[in-house]
Formats: sequence, C-alpha cells, structure tokens
Amino acid sequence: MDAEIRKTLPDSQTATQINADMAYWAEHRDEIGTRWYVWQAE
Repeated sequence: MDAEIRKTLPDSQTATQINADMAYWAEHRDEIGTRWYVWQAE
C-alpha cells in the first residue's frame, strides 16, 4: 500500500484518537438525548 494512503488509515491515528465510553453513553442515554434536543432548540 502506498505510504501516503497508509498515513490516512484509522489505525495510524491512535495517538489523537478519542475512545468513547459506551457504557456511560448507554447508562445516560435519556439524559444526554434530552440535553441534546434542548440545545438544538435554542
């Protein structure tokens, strides 16, 4: 694979990657959804 293309692949971006805590999002889904829609309505 071309080196320039390889630099754009997700696995080469791990130093700046943000990992989401899916357990947190699942636990607070309703609260987050409510806050999101209130924010969108502003």
